[in-house]
Amino acid sequence: MPAELPQELADRAERYLRQFDRGICTLDELENELLGAAHNYADSEYERANPGWAKEAIFDQAAWETGFEAKRQAQAEAGAAYALALAETYEPARGLVEWVFRSPQWRQALEPVARRLTEAGIAGSEAMVAEAEMAWFASWRGVLPAEAREAIRGATLGSAASMVDLLEADREGDLARAGQIVVAFGQRGCVSPAVHLLRLRVAEGRPAPASQIASLLDPGELAGRGEFGGITQMAVELLADGADAAALAWSSAIDDAALFHAPDERPTIYSGREPFLEYQDDRQRRDHGPARCVALCNCGDARLLGALALVDWIAGDKERAKVRAASCDRGSDPNGWSAAGVELLAEWVLSRTLEPTDRVQALTGMLERAGRSHVDPGLLGVQLHAELVELAEVVGNRDAIAHHQARAEWFRGRPMMDLHFEPFQFQSLLSLLPLVNT
Repeated sequence: MPAELPQELADRAERYLRQFDRGICTLDELENELLGAAHNYADSEYERANPGWAKEAIFDQAAWETGFEAKRQAQAEAGAAYALALAETYEPARGLVEWVFRSPQWRQALEPVARRLTEAGIAGSEAMVAEAEMAWFASWRGVLPAEAREAIRGATLGSAASMVDLLEADREGDLARAGQIVVAFGQRGCVSPAVHLLRLRVAEGRPAPASQIASLLDPGELAGRGEFGGITQMAVELLADGADAAALAWSSAIDDAALFHAPDERPTIYSGREPFLEYQDDRQRRDHGPARCVALCNCGDARLLGALALVDWIAGDKERAKVRAASCDRGSDPNGWSAAGVELLAEWVLSRTLEPTDRVQALTGMLERAGRSHVDPGLLGVQLHAELVELAEVVGNRDAIAHHQARAEWFRGRPMMDLHFEPFQFQSLLSLLPLVNT
């Protein structure tokens, strides 16, 4: 890893800093520019060191993907190191430490973060409030300093600091305090603390029944507030825990008609854009509190239908699953990106009723559309290619078997679905696909 700040990167940084000093850009804009400069420099450094990485694999899809993945990983690690070097060199760039700590390269920032949180913890609860965001990530990763833990104990319900207290109290076995925090956020429509609690317990090997946490919340009340994203998240977590009946009950709380918000037709990239954006603006103003919301927690639109369709299909309500899948379209998000993953899930549900030859065409089309939409299918890729192996045997196309077997194994080693380089919001749902774990 780089030990010091390269002169070329320092020159770029100082240009941005002069703009900041003259008031041309805000501190957030400065941090964005510096972070981009660090990663761009890391990218160019990788290209200089590996000039032929893409050319060597241009005719081999798996080799090209593996090479691109290696490049992206190297860029991320070097970019994080350069961002930390900028933070150490320039006072206005100190915020880059938090950017790195929130990333998969967080261990590189562990020392300055631990020092900062320890100092805040010693200073007291008021100082910790200002560091609540960073403290949450430290708590989730199990590296919160003891001084910070004590300063955040008993934080005001509904505050960002109480999210840190939630994780720590649960680890300490204080289930009453953890439940109190989940209920407080649930009353304002936010399900994220409950979801985080479930995921933390699974990650640390001490899972409790998802229905136990779900019982602290009322899906009917959430539906009355239009908090359909939170309902979907809990339905997915219940299904992942094997509580199929409870998952269906939560899924049933959503009225599909309420998921569309254009006067005459579903919003698409060509129509209904203005009312849809007005609706989205309203959702963003929802008072979930300063919680670490899971993706789409406060969503209330048709981007949820693909996930709901898959929940219903796996839990046994196949008729409703098909209706929801048929209603799911990319137009639910005018920009298309965030709907791409759930659209693929909906298409998979609809393909289940097709004859073998038609299924081959449908699944192949799904994989092609995933590529055009910048979606890395992850475990869904395992499912699709494994199905295509079975179908190739049925329709007699033995030449395709080896190809799809290789592609299924490739995705098995890369299970995370990514949407335009962002993580898929219902990852635990993918592990329930029939052929994923075979």
